[in-house]
Amino acid sequence: MALPAYGSAAQSTQLMLQTINKDVDLLENTDSELDSRFSDKGSETKTSLLDFRIPMEVEMGGRLSAFSTDGGNLNQGVGFEYDQGQMTPYELDIAAAATVLEKTISDSGPTVTIMDPVAKMIAQLKEKMSIKRNQLLQTSNNGQVATINAGYSTNANPITLQSTSFGGRLINRGDGVQITDTNFNLIGPANVVDVYNKSVGGTDSITVDTVPTGTAANYCILIPGVAAGTPLFFNGLQYIVNPAITGEYLGISRANSYVQSPSMNANGSLFTLGLAQAFLVRMVQNNGVKNFKAKRSKNFWYGHGAQWLSIQTLGFAKQQNIMSDGKASNFDGLPDITSTKMLGGFEYVEDSTAAIDKIYFLDQTTLVRCRFGKGPRFLPGLYEGIYWPRNSGNTWNTTMDVHFIDGVNYATKNCWANGVMYGLGLQGVLSN
Repeated sequence: MALPAYGSAAQSTQLMLQTINKDVDLLENTDSELDSRFSDKGSETKTSLLDFRIPMEVEMGGRLSAFSTDGGNLNQGVGFEYDQGQMTPYELDIAAAATVLEKTISDSGPTVTIMDPVAKMIAQLKEKMSIKRNQLLQTSNNGQVATINAGYSTNANPITLQSTSFGGRLINRGDGVQITDTNFNLIGPANVVDVYNKSVGGTDSITVDTVPTGTAANYCILIPGVAAGTPLFFNGLQYIVNPAITGEYLGISRANSYVQSPSMNANGSLFTLGLAQAFLVRMVQNNGVKNFKAKRSKNFWYGHGAQWLSIQTLGFAKQQNIMSDGKASNFDGLPDITSTKMLGGFEYVEDSTAAIDKIYFLDQTTLVRCRFGKGPRFLPGLYEGIYWPRNSGNTWNTTMDVHFIDGVNYATKNCWANGVMYGLGLQGVLSN
């Protein structure tokens, strides 16, 4: 008969303290490169409900003509010409939630919890706002953050997404979305409970709590709060840097050449050194050699790492190492991907949320942002200054919301100084 194992470790589990890894990593993409360029490098103006105006000098005045001083007629002159664009900020609300019990536990200190998750959530809302602004800056001006894949089966969950231009990279776990048809007629809202957005040229997807009935292939996914039918939101890069000859820019008809951005259609070609050089020639042609050189230090490329991979793969260079002591040093054949990337003398700003089929060439001195009031801030609440207890019918709930709000819009004051190369292909290795 075996003796009881009273002295074993299993008999003392009731006394053991549970161990936990205190280094908690954030599993969320935090890129906000483009938004920071508007914030730190461009100009910002506070405004009101009245439109923020952007004057543009489209003609300096003066007209050339040949003439004769021997009794000939003098030329009739023309004067200067100005136009103006107009825009107003759009308001954003990032809402976070916690229950009264969760806040009580979080406030209890290190004997109860390894950190205060509620305080950390509140502290990270400012960063979350810049992340979401940056994601929406990639789009046009209608709040659309994804398109459902052409091969999607109606009402299926997960919802697969088109890889071009963004896949699911503009959507985060926990986001609310609206699903509309291709004409932006509302199909229904949904909450994102999981998102796969780690591919580049492959298929991303989102899993939602309930798929709105009628959700189908090629339908659109929008942020909550924008109006169905004719959704409007703050201006993104695809609206600001646009070669279109129809539509409008800040209320100005795009039939006017001075609001048509320089562009080049790559027609599916990979981004090569030759394409980059050809595109720079087009930028110089639009701005003139003098202006282009004067603003050289203020220009930068902006794009996804997929296009940097193409130009590194298809560009060739030879390196020679001189060995003074006859011994070969360690050689790293792969360029340092964390160092500042340069292309043609201009910084290449990489952003994992940028379009995978486009490259932008931007002039940061022309980037403009207008904003309501004092910028991002907490909406004053009823509890501890920032919390809003939820109300269901006539009953208060112990779940509390915190609202971090902002009001912004973006533009360029010189469309010719910012260009886009579109229709770029991807390296085959990124197709899955």
